[in-house]
Amino acid sequence: MAAILATGDANHVLSDGTIDPGKSLGFGKPNFNYGLTATRQFSDDATAVFEFSQVFFQEYQYDAAQASPVQTMKFGTETRLNAALSYRLMTRPESRFRLDGNLEANFLRLGKDVADGVPDEASGGDILYAVVGVRLYQDAMSLACPEEAGVERPQRAARQPAAGREGTEEYRFVATFSALF
Repeated sequence: MAAILATGDANHVLSDGTIDPGKSLGFGKPNFNYGLTATRQFSDDATAVFEFSQVFFQEYQYDAAQASPVQTMKFGTETRLNAALSYRLMTRPESRFRLDGNLEANFLRLGKDVADGVPDEASGGDILYAVVGVRLYQDAMSLACPEEAGVERPQRAARQPAAGREGTEEYRFVATFSALF
């Protein structure tokens, strides 16, 4: 289990002078998460990855002077189940280059947010994403999404409106860059 320290401003004030917890820059208190990952290599080129994780949030009391109409908020637990297949498409050992193709299915369950002790019926829900992408490696660097760079598309929208706009987008492009020193 890991604790993620709160670094963003939970009391971020909007242009109308109020605080909207869903638009705040942080959760106000540390959140806690744990997860399990299993990896199975099927051949020199094919690897499968399975992952389960949960994130738990603590209740936070907002600055009473501006937190209208919500005074306290506990965001719903996030549960993720992911399965991925990665296949090595190209390797150039002389230039330390590798290209992998990836297929993923990502399931996300968002628990209901609790505002001022009352569950928010307009929050929570289930979302299933399908992801197709690539991961590029060069020397000690990689260009990738959490697992690949690719297009993530909701295949099944949330049963209820999810937190923020999660699951309502038509598609999203996600990419990350990492380097070892």
